[in-house]
Amino acid sequence: MTAAYEETRIALRKTAERNKRYYDARVRSNEYKVGSWVYYYNPRKFKGRQDKWERTYSGPFLVIASPSAVTVRLQRTKGSKPFIVHVDKVKPYLTDKPKSWIGEAPAIEVSELQSENTESAKGAEEVNEPEENLPTDGTEAAYAVDDAPPRTRPKRESRRPAHLKNYVHSIRRETEL
Repeated sequence: MTAAYEETRIALRKTAERNKRYYDARVRSNEYKVGSWVYYYNPRKFKGRQDKWERTYSGPFLVIASPSAVTVRLQRTKGSKPFIVHVDKVKPYLTDKPKSWIGEAPAIEVSELQSENTESAKGAEEVNEPEENLPTDGTEAAYAVDDAPPRTRPKRESRRPAHLKNYVHSIRRETEL
């Protein structure tokens, strides 16, 4: 029995190596540079609709950063929230390119931000006065604390069709009798 398992393991290993060789021969790496426009693959499922005719790519999106070799940070408009996706979910946008907003504001690198934070920390230590909303235990907070109470939305009343409302009332009357 162990001999059969060993033969199976060897055959599966050879098959996996062969499949990897075939895959590696055909695969092409996509490198998206900052400032290039791409489509984002995000298939949405709708109940009662055929997926065959649905659009699975949305966009165009602007590549604003490439955090790693296999991920890119995308942004739809200048004011929208950027998000990170895998390069397998992205394909190039080849038609008329929209106007890029990357060149409008100067790019700040991480090293510059760190140097600004250390300079501001040195300045705060010289004054020896704690700033508002900052913790006093020696840790730095790079954000302002919002002390306002959370806003709650008013609950929306459910709108039932008139025939259901009458049906519910008739059932309640029957149970009361």
